[in-house]
Amino acid sequence: MSTTPHPDAALIAACAEHAANLAAYNRDGGKLNLDDDPLWAAYERTRDAISDAVQHTLDGMLAKAWAAKAEATHPDGTENPENCPAATWAWDLVNDLLRGTAQVSGHPDADLIAACEAFDELEHEYIVSAKMSDGDTPEAHTAETDLDRIAELQSPIVARMFELKAVTPEGMAARARSLVLWAPHLVAPGTGDTGAVLVHAVLRDLIGEAQSRLTI
Repeated sequence: MSTTPHPDAALIAACAEHAANLAAYNRDGGKLNLDDDPLWAAYERTRDAISDAVQHTLDGMLAKAWAAKAEATHPDGTENPENCPAATWAWDLVNDLLRGTAQVSGHPDADLIAACEAFDELEHEYIVSAKMSDGDTPEAHTAETDLDRIAELQSPIVARMFELKAVTPEGMAARARSLVLWAPHLVAPGTGDTGAVLVHAVLRDLIGEAQSRLTI
């Protein structure tokens, strides 16, 4: 039985806790200044955790959707997503749908493709932070901290990518693209020893064969 943690475990937990924190603040909060109100601090903590998270699976998207609905629901039962995080979270989900995270749900390699897409998104962030981490400036120190945060987020995703077996060209191409993003030298012009040349050829063919069918 697999012990690999769910890629969206932290997000799903934060969404569940956030609904309770929101209800507690609406019921009993507002009696103190925000800086001194423990109910507001709890609400703010889970709100920010949800806003900062990158959803990797349909489970994570659904959890975030329910959290957005809770934010948009007024005590009288009416709903309005404006002037609260609901609108931003809903737009995050729209962008995920357009990128194909949810649209591949019926694909045999849906979980693998979604995991690769999540890895790629974080890897792009890592590349940007790595370029900014040189030097002894506050910005560089912040970028260094971001590198550790991103690597921690990627760890369970990589475990999932390893665990899942690709059964279609699209799944193989998605994993190949993630590998190339992480190690671009693998697709440098075919020079070097025989192994390097063949690895280049395999990755080139995997990505090229399924490129027109990929939805992400």
